[in-house]
Amino acid sequence: MLRIASRALLVALLTVGAVWAQRDLGTIVGTVTDQSTGAVPNAKVIITEDATGLKYQVQTGSGGEYTRPALKPGTYSVEVEAAGFKKTTQRNVLLTAGDRVAV
Repeated sequence: MLRIASRALLVALLTVGAVWAQRDLGTIVGTVTDQSTGAVPNAKVIITEDATGLKYQVQTGSGGEYTRPALKPGTYSVEVEAAGFKKTTQRNVLLTAGDRVAV
C-alpha cells in the first residue's frame, strides 16, 4: 500500500512540475484557408522568433489546422506556403507567457 502511495505521489509531483514549466511558454495556433474559406491541408507553416531568428516549422492537418506549443514569449512572424498558393506572412505576432494566440 505504501509503495502504491509513493508511486502516486511521484507521478503527481512530476505532472505538477511539467505543468509549472509550461506556464512561461505560449502557443501559436491557426487554420490555413483559401479565399473561399476552404481548408488548405499540408501547408508549410514557418514560425520565426524575430529577436533570435529561430525558426519552427509545422504542417497543417487535413482541416488546415496547425499548432506550435512551447514557444518563448516574444514577437514572431508566421509564414505560410502551399503548392498553388501565394506565400503569405503575418508579422508582429505578440506572444506572452501562457498565451494561446490564433494566427
